[in-house]
Amino acid sequence: NSLSVPQVQVAVTDNDTASTSLAVNTGGAAVTTGGVSYLADQYFTGGTTFSVTSAIGGTTDDVVYQTERYGSNFTYAVPVANGAYSVTLKFSENWFNSAGQRVFDVNAEGGLVLDNLDIFAQAGGKFIAKDFVIPVTVNDGVLNLQFTSSVDNAKIDAIQIAPQSAPAAGLVVTQSGGSTAVTEGGATDTL
Repeated sequence: NSLSVPQVQVAVTDNDTASTSLAVNTGGAAVTTGGVSYLADQYFTGGTTFSVTSAIGGTTDDVVYQTERYGSNFTYAVPVANGAYSVTLKFSENWFNSAGQRVFDVNAEGGLVLDNLDIFAQAGGKFIAKDFVIPVTVNDGVLNLQFTSSVDNAKIDAIQIAPQSAPAAGLVVTQSGGSTAVTEGGATDTL
């Protein structure tokens, strides 16, 4: 017995949500520097702003390190598509003149990512840029960052969020019985 099946045409439309980069000039106005457009400070709860006009070492993007949000405990809840991100947290110690005067923790998505951060000690002095790139996975449509002080106040100068490069997803079409399943990047739609 040979069974003949007529040819079937399948049209597939890729409707994945594309993740895009986002940057926030915490404590400051919207600005474009170094090819990056930073939004004005938003998505925060708590904290206070502060700014300086001093030159910042270790960067050509002084303007984003000259403004900050600080406080004993404050948060950012940034709306993003679900996925894996590289989050760059930008710091410069613009107030204290020695190590040990500001120490704080940073949590991302509920997990500790920077423990007992002393910007002055890490950067090697006052008015020197220091960035930390943190891998973060978002599953609820909101990137949650929490800044909690141990000594004096926590602070942040800018936040950059960029999707991590994902390998090209394969497309698999499977026919079973009277239905067709299309799988791409681990997600399956049944038609």
